[in-house]
Amino acid sequence: MSTALKGNSDLPHSPFPIPHFLADPREGRELIEMVIYVGLPPARERFEEQRKTKEKFIYWAKSNGFLVVQKEGKTKGDDYETNIDIVMAMDAIELALEVRPDIVVLVTGDSDFAYLAEKLRRRGMRVEVASVEQSNLQPANGY
Repeated sequence: MSTALKGNSDLPHSPFPIPHFLADPREGRELIEMVIYVGLPPARERFEEQRKTKEKFIYWAKSNGFLVVQKEGKTKGDDYETNIDIVMAMDAIELALEVRPDIVVLVTGDSDFAYLAEKLRRRGMRVEVASVEQSNLQPANGY
């Protein structure tokens, strides 16, 4: 799948800050694939509002042509965990081995992906990490 994505202006009512440089034609880049990973809260009453927000975002992302990988969370104390970062890392390695892109861009604020970046660099890929402020990760427009 080959898709050019120029930035938020190409995405109607984007509830998520998509970095514009991912496929900036002025940079000579073509976005081959963009995958959004979403960890869903467990289907429990205390997580209901959070889950609905994420489900709306997933619907928006799929409706706008994004590939979405979602994983059901499990309750852990008062919170939940999904380990979606493990899925993302495994998919990144698999994509890197099969497609052999020149550049891999990880959009995350999670330092746990430093090891993944190192592994990809060892395979000859340039790795760029983009991060947005934590407050900006909250979907807008009621998503």
